Amino acid sequence: MGLTFVPQTIPAIVSALMLVALIAFILTRRRSGTSLPFILLCGAAAIWCAGNALEHNSATIEGRVFWGKVQYAGSQSLPVFWFIFATLYSGHGYWLRWWRVALVALIPALTFVAVVAYPASKLVWVSYSLYDDGTFIESIIVRGPLFWISAVAIYTFVVAGIAMIGVVAFRSPTVYRMQAVTLLFGALVPLIGNMTFVFGVRPLRMDTTPVTFAIACLIFAYGLFRFRLFDVTPVAREAILDRMTEAVFVIDAQGRVVDANPAAIRLVRQPLSELLGASAARRLPFWSAIVRRLDKPTEAPETMVDEARGQAFELRVTQLTFNKGAAPGAMVILRNVTDRWRAEGALQRANQELSERVLELERRNQEIVLLAGLAEQLLSAADRDALVDTVATFGPQLFPNEAGLLALRERDRFRVAASWGGAPRVGESLADGYAGTPWLPTPNQIAVPLVDQEERIGVFAIEAMPGARHPEALRQLTTTAADLIGLALANLRLRDRLRDDSLRDALTGLFNRRYLDAAIVRELERANRSHHPLAVVMLDLDQFKSFNDRYGHAAGDSALRSFGRLLSARLRATDVACRYGGEEFTLLLPNTPLEQAARIADRLREEAEATPIVHGGESYPPLTVSAGIAIYPEDGQTAQALLDAADAALYRAKSGGRNRIMPWVALPLAGPTVRRTLPSAG
Repeated sequence: MGLTFVPQTIPAIVSALMLVALIAFILTRRRSGTSLPFILLCGAAAIWCAGNALEHNSATIEGRVFWGKVQYAGSQSLPVFWFIFATLYSGHGYWLRWWRVALVALIPALTFVAVVAYPASKLVWVSYSLYDDGTFIESIIVRGPLFWISAVAIYTFVVAGIAMIGVVAFRSPTVYRMQAVTLLFGALVPLIGNMTFVFGVRPLRMDTTPVTFAIACLIFAYGLFRFRLFDVTPVAREAILDRMTEAVFVIDAQGRVVDANPAAIRLVRQPLSELLGASAARRLPFWSAIVRRLDKPTEAPETMVDEARGQAFELRVTQLTFNKGAAPGAMVILRNVTDRWRAEGALQRANQELSERVLELERRNQEIVLLAGLAEQLLSAADRDALVDTVATFGPQLFPNEAGLLALRERDRFRVAASWGGAPRVGESLADGYAGTPWLPTPNQIAVPLVDQEERIGVFAIEAMPGARHPEALRQLTTTAADLIGLALANLRLRDRLRDDSLRDALTGLFNRRYLDAAIVRELERANRSHHPLAVVMLDLDQFKSFNDRYGHAAGDSALRSFGRLLSARLRATDVACRYGGEEFTLLLPNTPLEQAARIADRLREEAEATPIVHGGESYPPLTVSAGIAIYPEDGQTAQALLDAADAALYRAKSGGRNRIMPWVALPLAGPTVRRTLPSAG
């Protein structure tokens, strides 16, 4: 590109080297968050200076155009980096969002693109030529409209950054103020140098901006060593005082409010315009405590309580000296400690409750002994009556100052089984639909339902006299006693169910063969004492095996269950129905002669024949029934003799065509088409 050396470019070369050295120095030390934008703007300035030097050291127009374009990479990006740096340094970094930075960089970016596109684009450079007077080759550039638009935008960003740093210089303490002043001078020198060049003041017949960068480097270097530039940076007042959660008031020696942060304004609920200059004695809360602490500012913070608001504040007072020789003022800080104050109050109340609980625990120790005795007696109770007697004995001992009751379910009602105090008496029923609500309209009543497998089987309830016992302790004792009673009741019910299950057939719900063996002996003894007949009926479902084979065992089980329900529904309370085995059933009919037993058996046969078998949503043909009857004492004197006689009669009914009733004698008593009359007695 025909490079030569022009002495006028020495300041630009020196500026570029100084900027690179400044960047290297900053990088070797740990700096604040504002150092990176400053390094970038120094880098942009170095590109600008280097490009300027290379442009004027080029002897050809092509070389000058190329290096002129390189300059624009630095000159257009430098104002953007300066604006970002000033925004961060002044504490307004929250304003910097990517889209805002993009808007700031838009015009400089378009300008750089237009310059790079020259000569195709003439928005920035209309023309570029050289003038040689024999001693110096000068670049002659005719600028386009975008150049001036860019110049206005760039100067706006630079001036805005200078203004932000100027505010920091005005507000900050001495060390930060001198930092800001250093930055202001360092920024103003290149700005003035560039403006003089743009508007035609050219003492070196070339751009003087790079020369001013050398001066700016010296200023910045002075700031680095003298004022620790970038080691410590100021933070805007809004980032500290205005964002403090504590309320801060500043008062002067005359007791007037001279400053307050937003938290303080919210506390007193007055605008700052009315608060400033007003009497602190009239506007500040807890003024008497503030005055007292003005003489002793080193004392520990004091907690002040605002009863009207239900809030507490920690008060600190610090004396201030505004200017040298001026009368002192004070800074009042009120920190909201309501949560801590409430926690301390809760702790005091907890200590008091703990003392009360100690006394309560002594009582509970006695209750534990009684509960142990109650549990032992309940678990050893042989039946429900013994359990009720145990509750009636231990209840008044556990609850001597309370009324109480134990109510057990009888069908759809709760009937009182044990009570003491003023509770309803034994035998009384609680209200219909009772579900654990108090039997009396009082908030001191505790009712605990007694549940066995999700079935409510009873209620244990206590009604206390107000203040006689700690409510939570009473509730725990009541619940514990109710749990013991409920467990004992459930055990008794389980014992009864187990005994019942051992005597019943699981499929049909009828008594099983084991129960039949005991029941027939018992009924024979009763019949012998009363001289009344006892009928034994053996029944069998006809063709049951074929039904099973055709429709399946599940359908066969449904047939057995259906016949079992029929027997349970049609027999008398004194009758006994048992599943003898397989599809055979046995009936014990006390005080029933042959004719009546035959009618009962025939009615069951007819109803079974008319009832279809329903299984899985489908209906199957009904099964017929055959039956044999034996009567005590005519057909047998012992249980086995009666069962054998009835079984033999059943065999004859099956052999005779099924679906019929046969007594121990050979004549059929009933059939599907022929109904025969029994012989008269005797």
